[in-house]
Amino acid sequence: MIQFLNLGEVVSQLIASPALHELRSTSNYDTDLAEAVAKLVNTVVADIVKVLEDTQAAPDTKSQAEQLLQTFLPLLLRFFSDEYDETSSWGNEDEQTDEAEFQELRKRLQNLQKSVAAIDQDLYVDILSNVVGNTFQTLEQQGGQMDWRDLDLALHEMYLFGELTLVNSGVYAKSQPSTVAAERLAVMMSKMVESGKLRLSVTR
Repeated sequence: MIQFLNLGEVVSQLIASPALHELRSTSNYDTDLAEAVAKLVNTVVADIVKVLEDTQAAPDTKSQAEQLLQTFLPLLLRFFSDEYDETSSWGNEDEQTDEAEFQELRKRLQNLQKSVAAIDQDLYVDILSNVVGNTFQTLEQQGGQMDWRDLDLALHEMYLFGELTLVNSGVYAKSQPSTVAAERLAVMMSKMVESGKLRLSVTR
């Protein structure tokens, strides 16, 4: 059904629309549309995870699910980086309710992301490494012009990477990264430091 409806392409087009892309860093960002699309992505990824967890699922079905996961995991991360401007939630009960609902959605997205990591750690590591690496590259190129949500996401994902490496017996063993995740985390930390040095040299 997901492939039949071409939901991956539909969601990608919605994310690229002016309402969710060009206006993302402005007060005109369509948070209602963003939340609706995020819920759709959440539902789709949850269904994919169920298929991958099903020990009785046919090999072809699992193969299709893995391909869909490669499409939807980056979309999941896109909405995981979203959050309302904190200043908009003061003094208005409706807006405070919206904030609470959005944070609850973000928590569900995070739990879903952890489920994906448990099912296909290699895919999770590859995609997250690319997202974080590209973010720090953008920071080097754009500096203060980049969307702060993307940087916030990259830093949070590095934290989750740290949790993953601890589960897998720590970051280092005999002065070497103990796992692929630990190795990627070390690379990400290096990129973060280098992008920070470049920003300092440019602003001086």
